[in-house]
Amino acid sequence: MRRAICLIFTVVLAAGCQQKADRALVSGLSSYAFGEFEYAARRLAAGARRTDEHFVLNNARLGSAALAAYDLDEAEHAFLRAYEVQNGVGTNTGGQTLGAVIVSEDRRVWKGEPFERAMTSFYLGLAYYVRWGLDDSVYDLLNARAAFENSLFKLRDYGENPRKTDAYREQESNFSLAHLMLARTWMRLGRSDLARANQERAVALQPSLAPLANALLDPETNVLLVIDVGRGPRKETTLNGLVAGFGPRPQEAGPPVAPTVRVNGRPLPLGEMNRPTVDLLALAQDRRWQSIDTIRAIK
Repeated sequence: MRRAICLIFTVVLAAGCQQKADRALVSGLSSYAFGEFEYAARRLAAGARRTDEHFVLNNARLGSAALAAYDLDEAEHAFLRAYEVQNGVGTNTGGQTLGAVIVSEDRRVWKGEPFERAMTSFYLGLAYYVRWGLDDSVYDLLNARAAFENSLFKLRDYGENPRKTDAYREQESNFSLAHLMLARTWMRLGRSDLARANQERAVALQPSLAPLANALLDPETNVLLVIDVGRGPRKETTLNGLVAGFGPRPQEAGPPVAPTVRVNGRPLPLGEMNRPTVDLLALAQDRRWQSIDTIRAIK
């Protein structure tokens, strides 16, 4: 059987707002940076259970570490808790489906920017998809499909003068990464029509993804690599503490590094399948992917 290595190349989930770090958090983040994912997940678990204003951020961190460590149940639970709060399931209520964890109503919970919401849903879908590869449960495929679709919420264009929160135009998402994984998932579910539709949408949004999109729908493709590279965008402030925008900008950071894959020490010919599917540094500069509060704060 011919083997095709398919790469989905993203920039790691943004770190969000700053918080006072404790030893476990610092240890967990350092371990994650050095590839010690199991230890990182253990160190991050306690912080993710605290129902404070960093509930979403800490669960996204835990989910990222657990997913990399193949602790798929922990990854599912963490990303689902973050997803519920980000998307207003009970507003400040997290984890209702997993045990009614209540985030205090007197706290302003960090929920992230729209691009961070999309990545939370994407990673949740990825956890389900990877688990399907291990247990072959159709329920995991269905949950993966739902999570990937949830990352394709409509974007809001507030124009050049966003003074009214209800004065915006809705636009379809340009999150091609989710369309690629939806194409693969629908193919596994036996819906070639929907698989093809999502493949075509991904290529229409990003023509450079055509080789990868074609490989994803090739029934002989039996290896799929999802690669996170680099650091996500961070909010930058002026000396007066005002929000200046997200940084670094793509032109400051340079183009994403194209990965190489080696098998038995030999590099595989990837062709154009190592093109980036999404660059969060670029996405963060697009006001459609920013919250209305951030748009108003940036001067």
